[in-house]
Amino acid sequence: MKFDFQANSRNSPDASTQEARERIRQSVHGLLGLGEEVTVMVTELTCQEEGCPPIETVIAILTTPGQPRQIKIHRPMVEVTQEELQAALTGSHHHPDTNDEHSLQGE
Repeated sequence: MKFDFQANSRNSPDASTQEARERIRQSVHGLLGLGEEVTVMVTELTCQEEGCPPIETVIAILTTPGQPRQIKIHRPMVEVTQEELQAALTGSHHHPDTNDEHSLQGE
């Protein structure tokens, strides 16, 4: 999968995106019972390859150095619901647009 992080990063400074990023970050901490010392990074990416979702939210959970857990939800972060986030984190994919890295690798 080819991403251009500089040209296609959707890390916008607008208030709704920043609020969504913080909402998702805090939800991940709460749903997984993580301490504040655990870094959770939330970003939005666009993909230029055929078959990729046009925009996806990528969540990296850095609990172990060098071994981040990465979750991908195939929609902009302002549209990510609590239910989608919970399903992605627990591995129960009830929504067709929600996947985590592990399920994508197996397909």
